[in-house]
Amino acid sequence: MIISLIPGVTSIPPALIVLPVIFIICVNMLREGGEDFLRFLNDRKVNQANTLVLREEQFVKIETGKVRVGDIVQVDQGQIFPADLILIGSSQEDSCCKIETSNLDGETSLKSRFPPTLSKLFNNVASLKGLGGIIKCQEPNESLNKFIGSITVDGHEQVPLFHQNLLLKGCKLSTEIAYGIVIYTGKDTKSLKNMNRTSVKFSLVNKMLNIMVGIMFGIQMICCLSFTAVKSYYEFRERTEFYLGNRERTISDGSFVVLAFLSHIIMFAHLIPVSLLVSFELVKMVQAWFISMDNELVAFSNLIEEPEKKQLVSSVAISSDLNCDLAKIDMIFSDKTGTLTENSMIFKKCCAGLDLIFDDMLERGSIGEWVRNNLQNSYQDQLFLVMNTLLSMSLCHNVSLRKIRKDNEDEVFYEGESIDEVALVLGAMNNQFELKYFSEKKTILSIFGKEYSFERIAEIPFSPKRKRMSTLFKLSLEFLNDFPIYYHIATEKYGIAPDESGQLVICFSKGADSFLYPLLATKNFEENYEKINVQSSQFASEGLRTLLFCFKFVDSNEAINWLTNYNSVQSFISKSRKEAIENCESQLEKDLEIVGCTAVEDTLQDQVPETISFLIEAGIHVWMLTGDKRETAFKIAGIAGLIHEHSQVFTLDGDLGSITSNEEGDVKVCEILTLIQSLSSENQKEIVLVLDGHAFTFCSSSRNFESLVSKCKTVVFCRSTPKQKSQLVHFAKIKLGKRILSIGDGINDVPMIQQANVGVGIIGKEGNQAKMSSDFAIPKFRMLKRLLVVHGRYSYKRIADFIHYYIYINLGIVFIQIIYAFFVQFSGQSLNEDFVTILSTLFFMQLNPLSFGIFEKDISEKYLEDAKHGPILYKLLRKENIFNLYTFVKWIGGGMLHMTIIFFLCMYSTDSCLFTNGKDDGFWVKVVLVTSCSFLVVHLKSFLEFQFVRLHHFTFLQFLFVWALSMDSIGYMLVKLHLYFRFGLNLPNLHYSGLFTCCVSCRVLELILLSIPLNKFSFQTIINSLKELPL
Repeated sequence: MIISLIPGVTSIPPALIVLPVIFIICVNMLREGGEDFLRFLNDRKVNQANTLVLREEQFVKIETGKVRVGDIVQVDQGQIFPADLILIGSSQEDSCCKIETSNLDGETSLKSRFPPTLSKLFNNVASLKGLGGIIKCQEPNESLNKFIGSITVDGHEQVPLFHQNLLLKGCKLSTEIAYGIVIYTGKDTKSLKNMNRTSVKFSLVNKMLNIMVGIMFGIQMICCLSFTAVKSYYEFRERTEFYLGNRERTISDGSFVVLAFLSHIIMFAHLIPVSLLVSFELVKMVQAWFISMDNELVAFSNLIEEPEKKQLVSSVAISSDLNCDLAKIDMIFSDKTGTLTENSMIFKKCCAGLDLIFDDMLERGSIGEWVRNNLQNSYQDQLFLVMNTLLSMSLCHNVSLRKIRKDNEDEVFYEGESIDEVALVLGAMNNQFELKYFSEKKTILSIFGKEYSFERIAEIPFSPKRKRMSTLFKLSLEFLNDFPIYYHIATEKYGIAPDESGQLVICFSKGADSFLYPLLATKNFEENYEKINVQSSQFASEGLRTLLFCFKFVDSNEAINWLTNYNSVQSFISKSRKEAIENCESQLEKDLEIVGCTAVEDTLQDQVPETISFLIEAGIHVWMLTGDKRETAFKIAGIAGLIHEHSQVFTLDGDLGSITSNEEGDVKVCEILTLIQSLSSENQKEIVLVLDGHAFTFCSSSRNFESLVSKCKTVVFCRSTPKQKSQLVHFAKIKLGKRILSIGDGINDVPMIQQANVGVGIIGKEGNQAKMSSDFAIPKFRMLKRLLVVHGRYSYKRIADFIHYYIYINLGIVFIQIIYAFFVQFSGQSLNEDFVTILSTLFFMQLNPLSFGIFEKDISEKYLEDAKHGPILYKLLRKENIFNLYTFVKWIGGGMLHMTIIFFLCMYSTDSCLFTNGKDDGFWVKVVLVTSCSFLVVHLKSFLEFQFVRLHHFTFLQFLFVWALSMDSIGYMLVKLHLYFRFGLNLPNLHYSGLFTCCVSCRVLELILLSIPLNKFSFQTIINSLKELPL
């Protein structure tokens, strides 16, 4: 654009070059400006909203934008928190509150937040008057689930702050009133910090398009330099032609060369079309809209607020850039729970007291009945273990109660961040251990119809790394009097005496067995490991999810000292905080005793085996990654169709220290490789590797691990952490050179979803974290098939043909100029009419490439999803030359050939032709003929390349879309000239006068104008027909 403004560079009026560019820039400015203006309006709405802030011993309303760090604010039920706050009080008795975090992480279940353990409650205005103190916390960051700090109120003892004390901006309050101290405002809040955290993925199409644009730029530079050199040669050589006369240049030789080079750049500028990227974004946006509006990619799910009602959940294309990559997937990494299964946990079985097995599905309430019937045996160890199992299920959790008013009655629903916990609480309720109230400080249970209150002293929360949770409770005097077996076991067996009030302190732990076994007391492990492991493995072999429950009695003084130390290390802000907390946690979580294990059932989703079978037959390797026990993962993999009777299964087992070093891992890998080599060639195609997180830690660094996994048809990765899932995806993507699709439903799947080339989130019951971090979101796993084979194929084919045809159009315009340059001694003279060239490429020829990008459909959907033909078609799609350098060269070569034929036929077939009025045809008549024929051929090319035309998928609407403007460029040119001539308007070039009348009166021109496109049409039709003949 800037080059065209230099005098003497081009004969094209600068306005013709500048205005289209300005138009494109203005369109983008309007789009981005509109988005910025909407953001401005939203920000103003948020900042001008009223917030209650404590001022001079009363709460007054001020604008949210004026809230400052250190302010004490009041938030009412249903309001959004105006900033990041530290909860210091609420209308509840224990100053806790319930919040909904769906605006941040998509989870609609209520979460509990607690005030710091201060010596005084601040739950009214009177208590907040004169409140002063110091809060120390970390610098603003984007972590939603981590917070480190401490608070000192009125010079009292320093109290630690952690994540459960934090009320984040954007969350909604469900309690009547909450009071908080502002710690982060504006752009420092965690919600705004997360808005800048985007995962950029570059698609295959974008990479190839960059290469193609680079090649076109190289061609442009070569042509410009070559033609400039030749033009300079003709200019500087000694002239002998008499008709040229003596010419004197007003510029230097160097300036002449520069101007010549710039003029050729302007002439060949259409090799890299300006409007391509704008149209490219539009096509991708429409394709993403097709995915979001597909009625086959919807499902019903229960409403969280009203579980008896259902809502329609639609799929969402979050990243339109990766639509085409769905057609080029080599491997799929899938989570198990909530992805392959329904994530509808049902408490099914329990091994209580090591020897007693209860099936709660066959005999509901049998555990509770057994306890009730054996209460007279107050000193039976077996009774203690069974009852302790139910007590652990009822107390060791973070499940809250939500009451919904319906038909003038309150219905109680249980909610928790983990559906497993809810299933266990409901299982305990079926056995007469019913949860009545839950808070940070106490839990109330109804045991055999009588309510007991349990003081909650401390909690060590669950984390994906720890795979366990521990809670510390005080057993009340009333409970101990009704169930004296706890006194007996604590005092007689473990030597733990009650505190001064007669209460006992007990620690409950639950988690994955491999993470709890190392924490067991040595004697207890030796005596009970074999029994509990056999039973746990039996549950897992039935496809059930297992949890191990443990306990230990804690001396009251020891518990106080530990709690003091634990609160102290939590207030650390230094780098040593994490290590200090882990050391403190390990002091409590040691010498544990096994209580029993539970098993919950999670059924497989509909059509999962059929979908996996389809994907495997399509040549895609499907790997399953889960945190579950090996036996559970193996069973589900078998049911899902990942493992069958012909599979050759090999195991890398790192549990219980069987692999403890990289050297041992390398040895195990080599042993498996040796066994694989001894198999027949057919069996080597059915290799299944089962490995766990411990084995992966040591085996992944082996030089032979890459060779091992590359031979596997399927890998089942169990007992894996989110980080290990991400590492395995990275390993396959980099080391194996595969294009990876990761699919999951929970926050623990987010790392692998972000690491994969394409991330798919399941819109499930664990919130929308996976959806928010993914590129595509679907309600059910079975919809992955349609997403890949239908939308992936159509998007890829459409984008490929769109880009190829777009390049073909612009090359056709420019290549005629290249040929014509040889006839004018590379002077830079333009052949095409300026208005026609620029406006046609920007406006009048846009619908044809857009037709490719929106309507192209080479194969019907019913064949793509068919179990017989679909896998073959997808496998062939990954191997076909659809969008690569070969197809790029083919389209370029075809364009050059077509334009060469058109140019020479038009130039020489009308040589010495006379019009009916006796006048000779001139140069501009040939210009009209060349331009008209080239435009006709370009439009015919689009019609012939549409595969749905040949496959009888061409509808009347699509026909209109393709042909509505197929004659627009020619019509624009001829009608404009006719109007100029008819009405005497000023023309940019006066040599056009009367041209329209001359052209339409020449029968030779009409014959050529029809014969050249007709021959092209016939020749292309014959080629297409030959392609479709069976071999």
